Amino acid sequence: MRFIASLADPDRTFIVAPMGQSGQPGDRHYDDMIALWIRGGLLPLPLTPAGVQAVARKRLTLAAAPPATATRTSTAETSRESGQSVTE
Repeated sequence: MRFIASLADPDRTFIVAPMGQSGQPGDRHYDDMIALWIRGGLLPLPLTPAGVQAVARKRLTLAAAPPATATRTSTAETSRESGQSVTE
């Protein structure tokens, strides 16, 4: 991997990986940086929100799944099901 960062301007950061963005064979980004790597090229990797927005092609928003509704089983019910004796 080649990585160049400017401490004076975080939006002047560049990167290239010897294979591609993805480590999963079959993914379209698995080997998409090979030609760039061979030519000695680099891709911009801005680090500020404004810099990212300027070069972004898509936006993916991830949201946490709602918590699952847990059903509580009493100790007595659990011990009956397992055949173990439990003292509460």
